[in-house]
Amino acid sequence: MIEKKRKTKETNILIQLKTKKEDMLVPKLKVGVPFFEHMLNALLFYAKLEMHIYCEGDLDVDAHHSLEDIGIVLGDVIQSYYGEINKFKRFSSCYAPMDETLVRTVLDISGRPYFQIEGIDLYALTSLEQSLLEFLRALAINAKLTVHVDVIRGFNRHHIFEAIFKSFGMCLYESMVMSDEMMSTKGSIG
Repeated sequence: MIEKKRKTKETNILIQLKTKKEDMLVPKLKVGVPFFEHMLNALLFYAKLEMHIYCEGDLDVDAHHSLEDIGIVLGDVIQSYYGEINKFKRFSSCYAPMDETLVRTVLDISGRPYFQIEGIDLYALTSLEQSLLEFLRALAINAKLTVHVDVIRGFNRHHIFEAIFKSFGMCLYESMVMSDEMMSTKGSIG
């Protein structure tokens, strides 16, 4: 089991990832932001990751600190996990449709963090939607992933964000599938 913690004046976070069948873990999300928990559940389901995520944050301010800090800790957990696997597929691209929405995510476990999203009006997002993107950015940066997300079409924001989180999760799963060799021409990631 991989376990990571983070405690600041704004948040107190514990994340546990089940890595073996022998690990005893009842997956549970307790963040206090229902829509984010819904999105996080979708990401973890499609990434096939069994986790316990607990966050006590300053939600009286808003959800931003909690979501960004969870992304930081979750990214650290993901990096530890693929570090244990050592040899993995590395690259993936996944499309996720949801009614009128279509999203493509392309991911590389590169060791060189980068996050880019296109096709969504960043200036028209609510505070929570901005925090959802900050979560994904923090996750990608701290897991040292290169991630490109393209919202190809869609107008219902719930559908757009759910398709983003589902395609991100599918890409994580596909990228971490074990391989017979280190998928790098230079022999290492990073």
